Amino acid sequence: MVLEPAPTMAALAADIMSPSALHLPSDTSVGAAWGTMQARSLHHVCVTNARGELIGLVTDHDILALGQERHAPSVSLRDVMKPAPVTRSRDTPLAALAKLMLKLHLDAVPIVNGQNHPVGIVTSADLLDALSAAAAPR
Repeated sequence: MVLEPAPTMAALAADIMSPSALHLPSDTSVGAAWGTMQARSLHHVCVTNARGELIGLVTDHDILALGQERHAPSVSLRDVMKPAPVTRSRDTPLAALAKLMLKLHLDAVPIVNGQNHPVGIVTSADLLDALSAAAAPR
């Protein structure tokens, strides 16, 4: 019996990240962010400071947990974000990224450049899509 080599996943975060990750300033109202997230069918928003540096991450679960308060114009992303999210660079190997996400129970990891500006995001769904594609018959 001859064993075929196991299929491989794309090698780096850059290969599977969503480059159109939503990033908004920290003073953006939660209501405005929620509207944009719904319109674009997104589950995460990267929160940035005035210099465009990543300072937090907000998920749809964070916003939904606010209930009706999410519509209050006085509630900003800064108020609900998880500060200093775990990040990685475009050249992070997928195996390392997957292990990190499993270990820390992360659903998403923002991908940042050398200036800590968000350039994409890798979600658990992105990893599963890559695994599925790698395992598909050729």
